[in-house]
Amino acid sequence: MVLAIGSLQAQQLASTEPQLKKIVIEEFTGIYCGYCPDGALKVTAILNKYPENSMSVGIHSSNQYSQPSQQSGHPDFRTAYGGGLQSLSGLSGFPAAMLNRRVFDGMSQSGSSMAMNRNYWMAAADMIIGESENSPVNIGLRSTWNESTRELFIEAEVYYTAGEPNEDRLHIMLKEDNIIGYQGGAGGGNNYEHNHVLRSVPTGNMGELISNTSQGSLFTKTYTFTVPAEWNILNCELMAFVTKATRTKTHTGVEIPAMNGSTATGIKDITPVELKVSVYPNPVQGASRLQFATAENAEVQVEVLNLIGETVLEPFKGPVVANRNYVIDLGSDNLNAGIYFVRVQAGQTVKTLRLQVLD
Repeated sequence: MVLAIGSLQAQQLASTEPQLKKIVIEEFTGIYCGYCPDGALKVTAILNKYPENSMSVGIHSSNQYSQPSQQSGHPDFRTAYGGGLQSLSGLSGFPAAMLNRRVFDGMSQSGSSMAMNRNYWMAAADMIIGESENSPVNIGLRSTWNESTRELFIEAEVYYTAGEPNEDRLHIMLKEDNIIGYQGGAGGGNNYEHNHVLRSVPTGNMGELISNTSQGSLFTKTYTFTVPAEWNILNCELMAFVTKATRTKTHTGVEIPAMNGSTATGIKDITPVELKVSVYPNPVQGASRLQFATAENAEVQVEVLNLIGETVLEPFKGPVVANRNYVIDLGSDNLNAGIYFVRVQAGQTVKTLRLQVLD
């Protein structure tokens, strides 16, 4: 299940400084595609050459190449999104890939398709990096994982460092690495390691429309997604990118771990604050309480959000002392019946809990 929530929070994830465009690779592959292991190697070569400026997703879009044969035990990586992405690409054979959803002169697989044969992928990547163009948008992303409910809370920001003449679209993809299973072709086998496998698209294939693209504008959106039990959240990543409203011409992209990842400035250099939180009772009729403790002194903010992303309550904001249990009344007895999200931030650490208020 995917639930989109509008967010009214202040900007904190996306940089306001212009940044160079990054490479977003959308590779079309299949477990019965003989040349696809070589395609995977070519994607890896780009990721290794531009480790800070490239990202990829592997899309299993074809029944011919991705539908497991009966009783084979082979993995089924098809999604509800693959067919639409394949149609958008204009591919005529596998493996194929779109890089930044651009048409590169002389490299199209057929006609003027965005899809290219694997021998052109590196040349297109070199061209994107060689152009040294700033993206008109910066993307901020943060994920919060709830182990007990397997809900993934995704916060996205898009900040415009330069104005765009028309509308854009935000796309978010959930992908998984290190999946062991059958792969045909040279270099394949029963114990092949599949990486960057597309699992879901929380924004849908059309993406989230961004209407205000003027310089200095900020678009925010929050999603919740329930991760199936058979997917290993430790091996999952979120990839976000922005295209034109036509779903072509990708501006740039970012990726983060699906389990409590963030693009917040300097996040890699900051030691996260250990934060323990619980809400009880939950579900609740009447008053519910939040208990939390931090491993070090920190500034803590607690917010209760409704399903359209509005902050309906802010029961706590201020400094706390390390290793001390705090218990606060969430004010749920003043809320209408429904689903809410309790968001607790301590320094750069964010945890989000689902709260159900009953009649």
